[in-house]
Amino acid sequence: MPRPVVTLLDVADAEAAETVAQGIRAFNAQRCGPSRSVPLNAILRVDERVVGAVLGRTVYGHWLIEAVWVHEGHRGRGVGRQLLEAAESEALRRGVRGAQVDTLSFQAVGFYATCGFREVGTIPDFPPGHTKHYLFKSYADA
Repeated sequence: MPRPVVTLLDVADAEAAETVAQGIRAFNAQRCGPSRSVPLNAILRVDERVVGAVLGRTVYGHWLIEAVWVHEGHRGRGVGRQLLEAAESEALRRGVRGAQVDTLSFQAVGFYATCGFREVGTIPDFPPGHTKHYLFKSYADA
């Protein structure tokens, strides 16, 4: 039997990442059924240029918000809320029971709170001098 070898890399390894992702999906499917992971993105373009987006996916009956961004020149005009509400509408149409997002203390904690999210956890001093916040919104009563 060949001897196992651990390799440390400082670059991405697409093959290893795909093997790991497939392994995790198979393991989870045995315990939870199929994830039914489907991308859910709301993108705002002006003159074909992306000026804002909510990127994520629905999986296991939840909406995972992976990134929210609005170009600096379009902030403060309700664009983020418009994008979030558009994506949320589609998530609800898909039958999600909840939504989750994480953000840093200098980013959008207050924004998510005004959109109905509540904090469920934090990691202090990540990055140093700041806090990482985990937020959740339940649609159980929706």
